[in-house]
Amino acid sequence: MEDHDSISISQAKTMFSRLDGPYGYTVNLNYPLKTLRLDAGIGGSCDGLVCVYLVENYNDIIHIWNPTTRKHKSLPSFGKGFILSISYGFGYDSSNDDYKVVRISNFNDSLEVKIYSLRTNS
Repeated sequence: MEDHDSISISQAKTMFSRLDGPYGYTVNLNYPLKTLRLDAGIGGSCDGLVCVYLVENYNDIIHIWNPTTRKHKSLPSFGKGFILSISYGFGYDSSNDDYKVVRISNFNDSLEVKIYSLRTNS
């Protein structure tokens, strides 16, 4: 899995709204969690799938979304994370033919890493 920084939906809108010319344009996406808040984050994307997340009271709400089909799958919460920071990643594990979501949380130099497998739903 590649290492990517996550950005919020509002940051992506700002970034893409600066594009102009024949190849730059913006579209209004109907993504999961949009109705809850505008600060949902993108944990990563792979093979056309996008990991969209929202953290409320240190509990996460995570969806894997296919923008082409407009379908999404809700994932179980990883539970409460450490307070200082929570980061997400999403990618494909070719050795197990599986997509995985990774959450890393940090508090006072103590890291907690949790991995969710779409194949085993755990």
